[in-house]
Amino acid sequence: MSIRPLFVASIGNPAPAYTNTLHSAGHTVLTYLRTWLMNPPFAKSRPHASGLLSASQDYTLWQSTSLMNVSGKPVAAAWRTFLSSLSSPADKHAARLVVVHDELELAIGKIRVRDGGSARGHNGLKSVMAALPAGMDFTRVGVGIGRCASRESKDVAAYVLRKMTSQELNVMEDVAGQVSEVVREIRRGNEAQNGACEINEGPGEAKMERKVRVAWHFSTSKGPMRLFAISSPQSPWKGTQSQPPRRERTYLKRHPSKLR
Repeated sequence: MSIRPLFVASIGNPAPAYTNTLHSAGHTVLTYLRTWLMNPPFAKSRPHASGLLSASQDYTLWQSTSLMNVSGKPVAAAWRTFLSSLSSPADKHAARLVVVHDELELAIGKIRVRDGGSARGHNGLKSVMAALPAGMDFTRVGVGIGRCASRESKDVAAYVLRKMTSQELNVMEDVAGQVSEVVREIRRGNEAQNGACEINEGPGEAKMERKVRVAWHFSTSKGPMRLFAISSPQSPWKGTQSQPPRRERTYLKRHPSKLR
């Protein structure tokens, strides 16, 4: 199995003023992702464009501390520093950049993974694409934040800059669990096919009544593979953490026989 070095970066607006705003959903998910991957706490790293770094043997997570619309240069600088830290030419060649960002056209609870393509009007992605070497592909993980009813620019700005509710934060934590499995597969060398991953709420408002069912497609050397996740009080915790998150859940499981 080919293991590739992974640099997972989130773009958004800087803390503390914009912490947990919808436009900074990428940062929120990456904060939860650090727990899922058992990475160390984030700390400022000057070599990595003064962003917030959480590096383990397996995963390097990085949060931009610039404004969303000018996040490209810091991302590119941090990516170069990451590449320079890799000793093997093979690792440098195989290394992959993953950018986690908010996605206005997706409902909250959905994520979309894409390799390549346009920025689709996202100013943060435009900035990143302009700063990276021409033609460089990277993986984008769009985190759904929904869209307000109005299309007026001032209304949209007010919507994306509002703080998330406690329920929305709970959904973002669940989303981070699914993103953890997406990055695990990318690290293993499996390419995520373009598509969407949806978290569906079960009936009831109690946290322990939440149920999550997720399907995700990957291309592997053995053909297509679908990943599933189920989260409910009836699902025992099967992760490797010594202290699981607040709600019981299982990691995504491979069920190729259920492809349909």
